[in-house]
Amino acid sequence: MRIKPDLWQSAYSGAVETAAEAPRKYQVQVDVESPAGCFGCVPILLPAPIGAVAFVDGTPRVEMHATVDGEVPRFGLFGAVAWGALRMEGARPHDLLSSLMDLQVFRYFITNAADLAESTITLQSTPHDPSRLVYTVRSVQRDPADFHHALTDWMRAGEGELAAVLVKDPGINLVLADGPIPYERTLVDESGKLAGLIKSVREFYLTGDELKAVATLKYSQRTHLFAIRYPDSDISKLSFFLRLQPLSPYSSPWSNLARVELPYMSLSQAQDLAEHAARAALRFASNLWADRRAPQNLYPVAALEQALKNRLGDVNLLRSRILATLAKE
Repeated sequence: MRIKPDLWQSAYSGAVETAAEAPRKYQVQVDVESPAGCFGCVPILLPAPIGAVAFVDGTPRVEMHATVDGEVPRFGLFGAVAWGALRMEGARPHDLLSSLMDLQVFRYFITNAADLAESTITLQSTPHDPSRLVYTVRSVQRDPADFHHALTDWMRAGEGELAAVLVKDPGINLVLADGPIPYERTLVDESGKLAGLIKSVREFYLTGDELKAVATLKYSQRTHLFAIRYPDSDISKLSFFLRLQPLSPYSSPWSNLARVELPYMSLSQAQDLAEHAARAALRFASNLWADRRAPQNLYPVAALEQALKNRLGDVNLLRSRILATLAKE
């Protein structure tokens, strides 16, 4: 086998430079729900029933970097992606295992070597870990520092396929994805069930008085809807900001905020979905005593993340098995 391990820890990018990702251009329309100059705050009705909510999330993981020997050295990456959903309904305690839905795990060896003989790589089993683990070899024309983005792209595609199934389930009232919804074009706008919660707000999209309105949000208030349009495609999204918890005396006005995305749809339908998504986010917002990413890391999402990480397995054991497999070959 021409594959050799790169023993840099998988948390780092390996022995290659990391290229910065170019920001995407967008346009914002603020007079979607309110007239121009009247952008402000909308209270969310609490408490109110929210019905069955399916939380969708995924996680990519880099497990080991590698080089591929040849006249011209190439690079590779052992990685895995997992995604799934967790269903919550009502205020009753939920059994985690019975609430999990459609958990999927896929493992890949990503490389920019086009002539690799192997189509799959099966790891050696050990007495401590006899499970059969197979990595599918995928050749990609990407910079080695960008291999982890390929994992994220495949994870997002899997989340999108799962969300497309869940929105058709008549027993589910809301599908709330953890993160943006780049897959909204694959879903029918008539579903009115899909929303995405962006818990780490690094781009506000708004300026001027509209941005000031975000800072003045009180607990359980959202902003008016605004549209995000991308000139390089025909994709548009609706969005709003939501205050998940009251501000403490030492908090910044930008604390405890989340941004919620919706597929583009009629205004009345978007308002109903915004109300439903906001209620669910407020209902399941976490507290600092239980989660260091509170309040944006919703309790069901945290439980789903842990279940996905458990399904991926211990990364140190996997690295040992990868090393043993490459050494034997």
